[in-house]
Amino acid sequence: ASTSECKKSQKGVIYCQMSQITLLCRPLLRLSFRSAMSVNRIPVFYFGHLFNVLNDHSVPLEDWLKKYNLNKDELLQPGANISTEQFDGLVQEVLSKTELQHLGLLVGKRLHIAHHGAFGLGILNGKNIRQIIKFVQSYMVIRIPFIEISTYQENNEIVILANDVHWQGDLHRVMIEAVSMAMFN
Repeated sequence: ASTSECKKSQKGVIYCQMSQITLLCRPLLRLSFRSAMSVNRIPVFYFGHLFNVLNDHSVPLEDWLKKYNLNKDELLQPGANISTEQFDGLVQEVLSKTELQHLGLLVGKRLHIAHHGAFGLGILNGKNIRQIIKFVQSYMVIRIPFIEISTYQENNEIVILANDVHWQGDLHRVMIEAVSMAMFN
């Protein structure tokens, strides 16, 4: 899906339409079991793509990471993770650049099924769209701990909701944009 197929309402809801599936991402203020758990570390599976976007926009990566005592090579290792505070601070700092206000869309556009490793393989092995959605609902927490996926059927469409139970404001927008674009790719 291109960014032109996605629309954002005044209430912050992002609608993306693709054949019989509508992806609806909105800021929810509900609490869930997952939001009550303590998540101190966030996996950085997709930081290589984030680094590419930042390089494309001339962000000095080493300086940016050094402020948070992080090392690029270590972050690109399998199983790498950072604290929630480090992640939030890094992304918030990038969002201070005007040209990177749509960071989530820029990163999400780069993600294709092959970039998701075993998670992508699990998606490819789904027998139908409902099985794929169920798989994503079950395992999204491994990739992005604060995003919950839910669905409902409306007429002949399946509406997929990406609910963010942690991030607020600009950080929320970045995460929901990245998840939305990645789901369409």
